[in-house]
Amino acid sequence: RKLEELQSDSPFWKSELPLFVRSPEGKEYQIGLSFDVEIGFQNVRELVASDPRLQRELKRALAEHPDEVKRDGTLKFVGDSLHRVRQNPLAARLVDLGAKWFRNLFGMRPQTEIDGDPTGNVELKHPNYEVVPKQFYDLYSRLLLQLRDYSAESHLSFPSFIPKEKAVTIARILETHLHLARLVKKWYKPRVIHYGNFTTLAPMSEALRGGSSAHGTAGLIRFQPERFQTQSKENPEDKIPAYNLEFKKSNGARHEFQMLQLGVELAQSYGSIKTYPDLPHRSQLDGHFGFMEGALTFAASIFRHEPIIAEGLLTLAARWAVESKRGGQQQPGEVVPELWERTARFIQDNKILDRMLDPQLYR
Repeated sequence: RKLEELQSDSPFWKSELPLFVRSPEGKEYQIGLSFDVEIGFQNVRELVASDPRLQRELKRALAEHPDEVKRDGTLKFVGDSLHRVRQNPLAARLVDLGAKWFRNLFGMRPQTEIDGDPTGNVELKHPNYEVVPKQFYDLYSRLLLQLRDYSAESHLSFPSFIPKEKAVTIARILETHLHLARLVKKWYKPRVIHYGNFTTLAPMSEALRGGSSAHGTAGLIRFQPERFQTQSKENPEDKIPAYNLEFKKSNGARHEFQMLQLGVELAQSYGSIKTYPDLPHRSQLDGHFGFMEGALTFAASIFRHEPIIAEGLLTLAARWAVESKRGGQQQPGEVVPELWERTARFIQDNKILDRMLDPQLYR
């Protein structure tokens, strides 16, 4: 990655003021920003290549476990079940090396885990969260500049006194923007990766119940009630549960920062943001095109007071519903290129993505 790909011109990310949101009782609680990175075990060598001391530790670990290394240098346990990988002593050593790399880069030791499906990888997590936008921006940018084939994900957390319906609405807004932005950029490969989501496909009632669709792991955003904790401004011991919004995919780093900023602004103004009625849509989640019909349908609810835009979005949603029922048998460029281009052109001509970045739209 190049530095200019990450640079944001928003004053928000230059602010050194902590982020808080006021409770109904008048107390201020922190809004948190954090991140994690997932690294394949084979990639740990590349990760520590620039640090001679960590390189020596890696060589020592491999020499002490010769039965775990194939002749070509690949690791034998890669491909085992996740349970067996978690029991493997060499895997544990590689996790520790990843943690030392993280500590050298950020000056703090991460939480670690062997996670992933089906065979596991090294997951390094920010040990807590940041409340100062500039601090988070500097740390996360530093991480993104270091990465190549690794998966970095950001997290936004805000207090659970925000009504769950409002929290789900914030997640829906962000995920809808992510879907539409990725469509405009033609970043989707529907036959390769399942980009389903809960926010635009599950009814609000199901999301509030925490049903299976509301906790799918393959969405662009993972919504988790009461996953984290946050504390009050006045008393660090005054802690309450917090929602977690995990950004699984974005339209590039700059767009991810835009989404995090919008999420913070919506959480801070939760008392005045609207919730949107569920609009019926026609398709079931099929793992290919159903998500786009849902995203367009929810976008129509956001613009429901502008009939021309709302009707245009619903018309496009109905067309995507037809593609969803076909099961996505073709590649996106071959499916119906006219529909793909027509949808992107409508989004751009009506400046939908730019307008959705303005928190005033939701009040």
